[in-house]
Amino acid sequence: TIHKINEKIDAGEILFQETIPIQFKDTFASTVTATYAQILKQSAEGLVRVLKSYETFLQSAKTQAHGHTYTTPSFWQYLKMKSQFIQLKKQSVIEND
Repeated sequence: TIHKINEKIDAGEILFQETIPIQFKDTFASTVTATYAQILKQSAEGLVRVLKSYETFLQSAKTQAHGHTYTTPSFWQYLKMKSQFIQLKKQSVIEND
């Protein structure tokens, strides 16, 4: 998501938004690495698109319902993410069989 900046964290009008699927790999770390690499690539491409046609994106900006604050996960949040990864990976393997 590329959005305008206002007084709240992650609450400005959305200029551009794209869904990026999780790329399941053999391990949690390699899955996070591959997915973040894709996020960085597509974010850079999205930013270039917005900058080239800023007025167009500004005219079609969407208001966010409410902003959230995202921080580095705690140790417990990390463990929960890793557990969810294992469950989702199993589910992904079953669906692809």
